Amino acid sequence: MSAYGNQYKSGFGGQNDDGGGFFAGSSQQGSQGAGQVKQEKSLRPVTIKQVLGAEPIPGGEHFKIDGANIDQITIVGQVRSISARPTHLLAQLDDGTAQVEVRMFTNEEAKVSEDSYEPNSFVRVFGIIRSFNEKPSITAYSMRAVSDYNEVNYHLLEATHTHLYFTKGPLDEEGRAGKEEPSMFVGGAGGGASAGNNSDSRLGNCSQNARKFFNFLSNVQGNEGANINAIANQLQFTMSDALKASEELYSQGVIYNTIDDETWAILEYD
Repeated sequence: MSAYGNQYKSGFGGQNDDGGGFFAGSSQQGSQGAGQVKQEKSLRPVTIKQVLGAEPIPGGEHFKIDGANIDQITIVGQVRSISARPTHLLAQLDDGTAQVEVRMFTNEEAKVSEDSYEPNSFVRVFGIIRSFNEKPSITAYSMRAVSDYNEVNYHLLEATHTHLYFTKGPLDEEGRAGKEEPSMFVGGAGGGASAGNNSDSRLGNCSQNARKFFNFLSNVQGNEGANINAIANQLQFTMSDALKASEELYSQGVIYNTIDDETWAILEYD
């Protein structure tokens, strides 16, 4: 799936002061809007729910997500409806987290028809967040069809990875998040303290990979836990290593499956 990531070169890792983390590359393909945005601005993968929850910056047209300034964004969504207007295409996209309006302005030289995108098909959009009628929407400068559904999953994993970076900080070499967060397990300490020193007695003689896996889960908020693909991607594990770590923790009675066989959470004791 790494081919999807090559659509724009990654500067992820906090190298950019504006918090964007990604830069538009030269390999973007698809229908281009009339008002193309300068290619070297920061580009961040997001979900539609994040777009709708973006915080406007006073005195301008820019927004923040997770406290970081946003220039350009990319989303992957399913076309619910699309129609051609005299100056632009208007589409309603759904990525499973929410729905959003996307406008792509065109001119005679770059005329695009709604027939270019089939209903219920998936598309990748590059654009900027703008407010219409006091509601966030997306003004697109590029929209192309997604031919491989793996790209949909890859985008969600990448958006999750980026969100965790900005909300919890980068992982250290032990797989711990840099910021302390409330723990998901009983014990009272924040995730950075309890999970960071591997103090949970249930870990016993678990391997280093299993402890990294546990540390990652201890910093996940909510009851659903995290998918093993997202964990492997974040910790830079091979899938074999991730499976071995999950089996090791499961055999110790430390984690359990939640919404499916590939999603894990820490087992809490009352």
